[in-house]
Formats: sequence, C-alpha cells, structure tokens
Amino acid sequence: TQIDLVAAALGQREQAAALKAQIRGALAQASRDHPVLAGKTFAYVRADLGSGNFAAYVAGDPRVDTIAAMGLKLAPSMQGLHASAGHFAHYLGFEHADALGDADVLVSWFYTPQERDRTAALPLFAAIPAVKRGAYVALSDPALIMASSSGTPLAVDWMLGRLAPALAAAAQRSEAGPGV
Repeated sequence: TQIDLVAAALGQREQAAALKAQIRGALAQASRDHPVLAGKTFAYVRADLGSGNFAAYVAGDPRVDTIAAMGLKLAPSMQGLHASAGHFAHYLGFEHADALGDADVLVSWFYTPQERDRTAALPLFAAIPAVKRGAYVALSDPALIMASSSGTPLAVDWMLGRLAPALAAAAQRSEAGPGV
C-alpha cells in the first residue's frame, strides 16, 4: 500500500509494480533457499513483562505477512484473531500462553537482551512448546527488529539474509521434538 501511494503521488506506477515484484521475488527466493520453512506454522508475539500480555501480531501486519511470504503459515490459533481495538495486535494475557502451542516456530522481539532473558525465565513462557524445542527466534537487534517490522523495500532486502536463516534454524529444531 505504501509503495502504491508513493507511486501514485510521484506518477510512477510502473516502477511500483516492478518494485513489488522484486520484493515478492526476494521473499520467494528465501522460501526456496530454506525449504524447511514450507508449511511450518508460526506465531509472532511481543511479550510485554510490564502488562503481562502477549501482543500477538495478526495477518495484515508486515511482520506476519513477511514471514508468511517465506512459506510459513500463521498458526491456526492466531488465524482467527483480530487486532484489539485501537491497536495493531491482539492482546493475550500470559495465562493464555498455551494458545501458542500449535505454533511450530515462535518469533518475538525485545528491546534489550536482558528483557529477552527475563522473559525466557518466566515459567509460562518457557512452557510454550516452540520455546521448549528451541524453535524460537528471539530478536533483540534493533535494526533487524525495525527492518522486519516495516515491510519497506530496502528493509526487506536487508533483513532477509538475517531473518530467513534464523527462521530456518528454528524450523529445523521444531522437527527435533521437545527438549532438543
């Protein structure tokens, strides 16, 4: 949508179509480069220690749409969720962490490595099957978090080489079973 709006404002719709095709091609190439991603389910959440909630990102969010374009599927438990009123994610209390049990891969982001580690130490979080299997991608690099959240052309190109291998490693661990 952003590309279309900018292209319309600049009178360059043809360039927009080429740019969108380039992005789709890069995402499809990431999927081909990492076939283990195909068909794996995922959930993308932000665990907020202060509120005791997970912000579960839903279809339509660039984070979710980018990962889905790499061949993963939004976990069934996440598919029916809609953004909470006035927000861009659906909020679940930590007590509902078991709702994330159908995700082969769990992705989350954190402001700092310390926040990531404090969250990982929470029993409800540690009990999530994807976390137990090591099929968990915990982002704490601000540049990668922003690049994977924005969905902009340059950001997608830059982050694919960093996020796709991490997702593939988590997807591989999801096949290994609990405790591996």
